[in-house]
Amino acid sequence: MAGKNSGELLIYFKADDDAALYKIQYGVTEGGQPATDWTQRVSSNVKSALVLQGLTIGKTYEFQARILSKSLNQYTDWSDSVTFIAT
Repeated sequence: MAGKNSGELLIYFKADDDAALYKIQYGVTEGGQPATDWTQRVSSNVKSALVLQGLTIGKTYEFQARILSKSLNQYTDWSDSVTFIAT
């Protein structure tokens, strides 16, 4: 969800009872090619948004998420990618 300011994105995580942490990675896609340079952020909070700032307006970003599983004591695989055009 776009934030209040240009280049800002609010990320909300769906609560998962098995999640100790939530991790996202995101990067700019160029010419329809997948992102190659990823930025990672970690959150333990699902009650408020994780705010990403400094996104370049008009650029398309690719996002993936995963959790640190309490039961497995390791990270799950990355989710399928979703894209967002920064405004």
